[in-house]
Amino acid sequence: MHFDLNKKFFSKLSIGTANLNNNYGLLKKNKINLNQFKNLIRLLKKKNIRFIDTSSAYGNSESFIGELKLSKFKIITKSIFDSKTKSFKINETLKNLRQKPYAILFHKFQDYKKNKNKFLNEIKEAKVSKYGVSIYSKKEFNM
Repeated sequence: MHFDLNKKFFSKLSIGTANLNNNYGLLKKNKINLNQFKNLIRLLKKKNIRFIDTSSAYGNSESFIGELKLSKFKIITKSIFDSKTKSFKINETLKNLRQKPYAILFHKFQDYKKNKNKFLNEIKEAKVSKYGVSIYSKKEFNM
């Protein structure tokens, strides 16, 4: 089977930023610094990849993205519920990104179940029209 990896195909891909200046994942290594990320952005532009996945939980990745002013990219970020402030800190995310994200997702399904109305109110105040929830298991998907 042959796949034609054309621009249309790449335009649907997303690059994750969990390792952007952050030791994340199973092995907790392979941190990507800002210069490496700038090089990656150039490659993404060349390959017509326009989606970037990030989260307020990924250290300062939202701030790194904001520093680069990536207005030609569609940023999808995930928000976690802060039990101290009783909020999702959507305004902080907007400040860090320096642009309105394409979409904001609940990072954890438990947050969705417990704090859906709070999240929706913050989304409405921020005037973000696309939102959703990250699903990590079949059980969450079936709920």
